[in-house]
Amino acid sequence: MKKILIPLFSALCFCTGAGAVENFPIAAMSISDVKAAISDRAIQSPAPRRQVLTASENQQLYLAGTAERARLAKEASQYVKAEKERAALTSAFLAPTPAGVKDPAAYAALREKNEKFIRNTDYWQEQIKGNYSNLLYSLRVNDLATSDILINYMRRDHLAIINEIAAIQENNRKASNWPMKPTNEQLYNAGAQERASILEQAAVCADLDGRDVPKNAFVTPAPAGTSDPARYEALRAENAGFIGNIEYWRYQLEGNYGNLKDDIKANDLETSRILLDYMKKDSAALDNEIKAVERNNAEAARL
Repeated sequence: MKKILIPLFSALCFCTGAGAVENFPIAAMSISDVKAAISDRAIQSPAPRRQVLTASENQQLYLAGTAERARLAKEASQYVKAEKERAALTSAFLAPTPAGVKDPAAYAALREKNEKFIRNTDYWQEQIKGNYSNLLYSLRVNDLATSDILINYMRRDHLAIINEIAAIQENNRKASNWPMKPTNEQLYNAGAQERASILEQAAVCADLDGRDVPKNAFVTPAPAGTSDPARYEALRAENAGFIGNIEYWRYQLEGNYGNLKDDIKANDLETSRILLDYMKKDSAALDNEIKAVERNNAEAARL
């Protein structure tokens, strides 16, 4: 709802004159100047005055307010001029939200916030125009009390517009530089070095040259003359288990290496990292089991 105030009384209807609204130096006013100009006292309706004045009293009252009327008219006209000359406000945010932006929800929320700031600015610009019209009327009838209230409204709305525009401009900068998700090509190029490293490490793990499944030196039944038949039987069973593990890990390495190469081609680095980790563990386990079988085979000869 607009802040429209009706003057509480009428005096002589004299115009302020064209010269009263020229060259108010608003460009030289800082934000702190505007704030300082806004009255801290509560805006209240002026106190009732005598309703009947003589012509002489009206004339004296009007002449006494000449300088103040001119000052108020000049200041108010510059607020109106500033809004007339202000470029139309636009939002740099696009609707619907563009595909590929990072955090689309945050983008949409800031877009709505920016549109609200623009609507607020439009509202305050309308307020300034309406209050300017009311202020000119109150000056014509020399109602300085109402004029003072209206100029305070105009100052407040002018300051609100400045603050809102600063927020709009900052949000527009964010929209123009909003981070986008990398394209598939960018992701592929960015992962080139890691893909090469993963493939190199996986190739080492998958190399089975010299890592054949060893034969079990233990035979069934245990040879006659074995010094410790019970231990011989235990080691034979243990060796059989190790050899089964070796066969399994060789199979795992071959399969995971093939899968890893496919994932590398698809630039699926996350899955490739997981598979490489599996291959490293299986490769280390393969080497350990081969060594364990070889140690047991050496003991079989001694038993």
